[in-house]
Amino acid sequence: MAEIPTHWLHEETLGPREVGKIFDVDTRTVSRWALNGVIGFFRTPHGMRRYPVCEVKRLMAGQPAPDYLKELADQDRKIYKDKWQTGWHRDVKVQRIGGDE
Repeated sequence: MAEIPTHWLHEETLGPREVGKIFDVDTRTVSRWALNGVIGFFRTPHGMRRYPVCEVKRLMAGQPAPDYLKELADQDRKIYKDKWQTGWHRDVKVQRIGGDE
């Protein structure tokens, strides 16, 4: 089981929107990079992804991702797969207000 590097926890971090602005990409692209092990991240206690500045700089420099990033991404996918499973919102009933029925 791969461990998050401890220096990440003591370093300045960025959110997905900030990383997306730096690379001029959508936040969904940043999330895809995280899930594919391209950029390192960790989750806050509330489940939000945070990206250490050192990882952003590494990606900007074009350096290859360390091997453990893929393992960290796989672990994260296993933990959050049930929570963010595709179609989870289908159980929610939506009531139409006005309009044709």
